[in-house]
Amino acid sequence: MKRCHEYWEYHNQEQDTELTAERSNDSITVRGRFEGKEVKKEFKIDHRPWFQAWRLPFGQFVLSGEAKLEFWIVRPNDLKECIMVVLREKEETIRLNGENIEAVKVKVTLNNWMSKFWSVNYWLRKSDGTFLRYEGVSGPPGTPVTIMELKCEI
Repeated sequence: MKRCHEYWEYHNQEQDTELTAERSNDSITVRGRFEGKEVKKEFKIDHRPWFQAWRLPFGQFVLSGEAKLEFWIVRPNDLKECIMVVLREKEETIRLNGENIEAVKVKVTLNNWMSKFWSVNYWLRKSDGTFLRYEGVSGPPGTPVTIMELKCEI
């Protein structure tokens, strides 16, 4: 799978944070302001892709037929790099907007022992990789499950 998202910007006015990140070969450089302080950090990484907006390439992953893909992210809340993994779980029919749709369920988690404590699930249309559904917790323990679904297509 080819590399995506070679440049990234992040803005959060409430946290006084404005960051840019850029990949060059096997490093990611983050520059800008983090919680009101100027920062410049360089992360040494390997050949795995960097998917900062990591939800975007899952359609390509589903269509590739691969069972597993590891990728890098830089966490914007603490500026730490980590490796995530997306795993093909199963094919199933889901009901969405009154229709039965053939989907592929994938699980996203960390690639270390913490994977026992956190994961999220996505369902993507089997035929073209289009996002259909997301279920997961997007916060600390006790945060309710977030569910997002495709409501219509243009």
